[in-house]
Formats: sequence, C-alpha cells, structure tokens
Amino acid sequence: MRLIAFPSPEDRIYESNVLVVVDENSYELVLRIMEAAARAERRPGVLGVLGPWWQLRTGPW
Repeated sequence: MRLIAFPSPEDRIYESNVLVVVDENSYELVLRIMEAAARAERRPGVLGVLGPWWQLRTGPW
C-alpha cells in the first residue's frame, strides 16, 4: 500500500486530498482506509477533513 497526501486539507482532486494505492480491492480494505482516516482526523495537530481516494495498483510500481 502507498499513501500520497496533499500538503493542505484544502487541496483536493475529486473531493479527495489523500491517495491510497492498494494491491487489492475489497470491502474490508475500504473500511480499514475509512476508519484510519477518521482516527487520523481526531489526532492533535490534524487540521481539516481527510478525504481518501483509493486506487487499485495496476502498474509495475
């Protein structure tokens, strides 16, 4: 899994500011991503809302 985030919560593409690249696409994995985003939003120092976008890895990277 890879995680790429914009430097500011206001920076968004398709209403998302965090890209998560995954090797598999499953309901359980999507649920874990959303739960992790919700936990991260509650951490001290996190400003704004995290909007994850997950993408299935299709390339050799």
